Amino acid sequence: MKEKAPIPTNKKKLDKYYAVRYKGKINMYLNRSLALRQGVSVDDLKSLKNTHRERLRLFDAIELETEPLELQALAKKIANIEFKLQDGWNFPRDKNFHSWWYKLPKCECPKMDNDDYLGTELGVITECCPLHGKVPA
Repeated sequence: MKEKAPIPTNKKKLDKYYAVRYKGKINMYLNRSLALRQGVSVDDLKSLKNTHRERLRLFDAIELETEPLELQALAKKIANIEFKLQDGWNFPRDKNFHSWWYKLPKCECPKMDNDDYLGTELGVITECCPLHGKVPA
């Protein structure tokens, strides 16, 4: 049986279980209340943190890339990361709830519109977006 996600009693334990460290700094915290509600295990927390680090490495790669075709290839990798995150949180796999695709660096697709459409099959892609639009000839 998997050990359930702990309820931290102090900041040090909160950081140990829920802080996502990247490049030596805390980048974000996993949602403790959601972890408890979803029955996330300690192993799942570790996996979720690793997946977020994978996402952050992808963000860095996009920041450094300048080739249009390579940018679009990198952007397509976010879907697998989003599915891993859904698995880690014990949610069903559903691409309609993916949101990191339009939060990628260099993405020019409208954030508020895509936030509004989260959970539906709809999404708004800007034609000139270097990640999701048409590749320049």
